[in-house]
Amino acid sequence: EYMFISNVDNLGATVDLNLLYYIVDNDIEFCTGVVDLTRADQDGGVLTAYKGKRLVVELSQLPKPHLETVAKKFTAFHTNNVWINLRALHALLVEEKLSIDLVTHERVVDRLKILQLETTIGSVIKDFTKVLTMKVPRSRYLPVKSTSDLFLVQSSLYSVSRGMLLPNPGRPYAKDKVPIIKLGEQFVHIQDYLERIPHGVPDLLALEHLTVAGDVVFGANVTLKGTVIIVANEGSVIMIPDGTVLEDKVVTGNLRILDH
Repeated sequence: EYMFISNVDNLGATVDLNLLYYIVDNDIEFCTGVVDLTRADQDGGVLTAYKGKRLVVELSQLPKPHLETVAKKFTAFHTNNVWINLRALHALLVEEKLSIDLVTHERVVDRLKILQLETTIGSVIKDFTKVLTMKVPRSRYLPVKSTSDLFLVQSSLYSVSRGMLLPNPGRPYAKDKVPIIKLGEQFVHIQDYLERIPHGVPDLLALEHLTVAGDVVFGANVTLKGTVIIVANEGSVIMIPDGTVLEDKVVTGNLRILDH
């Protein structure tokens, strides 16, 4: 009687039978997973309540000046990992009481501005009566929407076991705190991305924040720790040598390495 729904790009979304058994035993109609909101979450929804109903508010629909306020007040970030009772869903459809919100996004694809229209499964949470919000580990929310996300999941921060991505227990920070990765436009296309990490993704186990801009290529066995910023000036190339360890450093276009 139940259906599990998740985003196709969320590599952390797997069927947890223990959660399903709990939902069935408690006759839950709609169950959604949430994680703690972090600075890395710029696109998605936060869970809140209004007039006794739970609501999912999309961050992309809020004015940018309000985002910081929202991040401080609302900490439950919606994963879009949802269990729905099919009988309850059918009843709402028959009675035409299912209200799905339409969300608009301004995107840039190959330098062309487009308008994306989408409906969000989380918006229907307000239509169900028996609702459960479940806080889940960050490992259940690993979306890969860009090469910056791919850079993260291809690193030693994760391993694959029985089709599941598992976080590395050796990370010195809180297990649910993932590094913020910001790769520049030279990394956007997958072929360019692969050419810039010919020996694989650097060791990110002790990384907090990485920003890369310009023509940058990583060598083999590179380790990044703390906050690392690498900026290659226009017309210059930065080749990070094999075996390099960068911890709280700024690397500039003339290959100077500075303490950050």
